[in-house]
Amino acid sequence: MGPYDVHSDNPDIIRAFWWYEERHRRLAADSIVRDPHDAAFANTSAPTTLLRAHPFDERFRGYGLEDYELAVRLLAAGEVIMFDPQAAIAHHLSPSRSESLRKMREEGVNRMLFLAIHPSYEHVILRANPGRAERILRRVARLPVSTGLWWLAQSLEAVGSWRLTRKYRQRLLGYAELVAVYSGVASQRSSGAR
Repeated sequence: MGPYDVHSDNPDIIRAFWWYEERHRRLAADSIVRDPHDAAFANTSAPTTLLRAHPFDERFRGYGLEDYELAVRLLAAGEVIMFDPQAAIAHHLSPSRSESLRKMREEGVNRMLFLAIHPSYEHVILRANPGRAERILRRVARLPVSTGLWWLAQSLEAVGSWRLTRKYRQRLLGYAELVAVYSGVASQRSSGAR
């Protein structure tokens, strides 16, 4: 697995680019991926026999978590995931705001699938110390009223497109993405998933 330089010309992309840089520095020092949360197979090569023995789980649809799920299985099987800091690529993000919101909702759906497959790996996809907004959303996603979360996410995104300062616009868009994730979680709970 190699690093990828994630960048975007769009100032409204909320991704934490610093998170990727910190992860790559940490992995370069150890040269082995030990935590499924560090796995990102967008820049990976492996023997064909290994890839055939451990394919991506096709149940994951849309955006997010198929890398973590595969890493859980690889590490459990005793496979070693090496990190090569010299094998870098550039990854340019340019989703529209609505596409970004849709991807976050898909991530929420995939979180529930991940938990159904690997219930003991909750720590891989849920922060141990979430902020106040996320703690509230985790509770709301369990309630019948959670069907309104997708509407709330879209509303926050719409307000974020107003002429606000960059700081407040990005804060609103960040909340919109977080709400979109939990709207996906809620949609799976209401459909009978875990």
